[in-house]
Amino acid sequence: MDFTDNELMNAVKNEMIRNDRFKEQVYNAIEKNRRNELKALVSKVAKKVFGEVIPKVIIEVVDIFLSYS
Repeated sequence: MDFTDNELMNAVKNEMIRNDRFKEQVYNAIEKNRRNELKALVSKVAKKVFGEVIPKVIIEVVDIFLSYS
């Protein structure tokens, strides 16, 4: 099942709402500009919610998050 960056972004935001530890990890990765750590966190959500990881979409979402900082 393919998914868009917007769908994945929403899934990550929902996971951040449900899971305080995950939210803290995402904020720390953004704050310290740790691209690989953020990519791993986003990939984990993609695998959990959509059952697959699409690298291009993962990178787009990571770039969006890092643009916030």
